Amino acid sequence: MAGPPNGVATNGPLAGRPTGPPNGVGGPPPGVKGPGGPPGGPGGPGGPPPFNPPAEALNSMASSIAEAAKLYASATSPEEKEGALRRISMTAQKLSQSATHPRDAVFKFGFQPHVNASVRLAIGMGLFETLPPGGSITVSQIAQKTGADEQLVLRIARALGAFGVLQETGENEYAHTPMSRPYAQKPPQALFKLEWDIVTHAMSRFPQYFR
Repeated sequence: MAGPPNGVATNGPLAGRPTGPPNGVGGPPPGVKGPGGPPGGPGGPGGPPPFNPPAEALNSMASSIAEAAKLYASATSPEEKEGALRRISMTAQKLSQSATHPRDAVFKFGFQPHVNASVRLAIGMGLFETLPPGGSITVSQIAQKTGADEQLVLRIARALGAFGVLQETGENEYAHTPMSRPYAQKPPQALFKLEWDIVTHAMSRFPQYFR
């Protein structure tokens, strides 16, 4: 069976979508060197520059993370451990931002509201509190404990699992992650409700207000 045409993603969230010009379209004739890319494409006329993060910068940040990990391992106080972890977290974020293709960053940023909406729904149905501190629980058990519709629970859990908020441990079975544990407690829940129900709702009117 013939494979997908050139320039079409075969897996991932962009599966089936064109990522570049198909064979023979948008490029220079055979034997003729193009200007660095197709018109409007990376490196081409009118397009963004090619995505080539400097290897030196990536290596430097990776080394910084490794050094901080050693400090964490040898730390003798909670303050030292916290400082090392903070350094790892901040540098890792910079490394991730530097290594992420702008197209993927746009995709991730655009889907952030979906994550927030899923977290808000999960808080409302009491999903996080039903997850055991250790181990996992089935979607059916969550539905029984919360009184929520099982299919709705499944959809919300799948969304949270896809974005790493929950851990999918088996078929229709989920467990806590470090990201989800805070939402089993009232103060973080209250903060998230405030942000989503009031702040985000108001900010969604900004484009219309400042038009």
